[in-house]
Amino acid sequence: MCGIAGILGNNLYNFSEIVIKKLKNRGPDSSGSWNSLPNNYPVTLCHTRLNIFDNSSRGNQPMKSKSERYIFIFNGEIYNFLELKKELEKKGHHFETKTDTEVFMKGLINEGPEFQLKCNGMWAFCLWDNKLKKALLGRDRFGVKPLYYSLQKDKSLIFASEMKAITPFLDQIEPCENINEHLENIFDYEYTKSCVIKGITRILPGNFVVYEENKLKDIEC
Repeated sequence: MCGIAGILGNNLYNFSEIVIKKLKNRGPDSSGSWNSLPNNYPVTLCHTRLNIFDNSSRGNQPMKSKSERYIFIFNGEIYNFLELKKELEKKGHHFETKTDTEVFMKGLINEGPEFQLKCNGMWAFCLWDNKLKKALLGRDRFGVKPLYYSLQKDKSLIFASEMKAITPFLDQIEPCENINEHLENIFDYEYTKSCVIKGITRILPGNFVVYEENKLKDIEC
């Protein structure tokens, strides 16, 4: 289990410090963050890591592509990553780590969100394209790994593995409009976009979100 979080389209003071502290329970082995350069489109991506594959610092996140065009954060496990790695190697791709993270990142970069259809496992991720200023966020088909987001008044996007990492940035914390419906249908709750906290939305299992030019598009994979 790891934790991911980020903000796209705004710079918030102490954002990294706040969300990493909130998600430390998900990734006690290491943590890290990446910030876009000053005067560039504002982005901060954060990760707390639980070591599974490649326990060296090479597997730490956020992970950058060789060209540094792409920045990647990932929570989960790709069970067939060795088979996928061999396929990518046959296409000329070289790997610096022994992690499923690097395989997943390069697969998404080269094949787009459809690469998820080749993957067996559980995941939640954000892939930031620093050239196109575009983010791809996705979640596994069974919804094992959680991913929440909040679209702010200024159209910036905050996302995280847990709602508690988003709530510090809400104007106020209050129940959503349909809280009674959720309480009456608790077994359906996890498969709705709506969350118990107003202003927070869940990415549905098997779906991915594209965030570009302060606009959000929700797509089923």
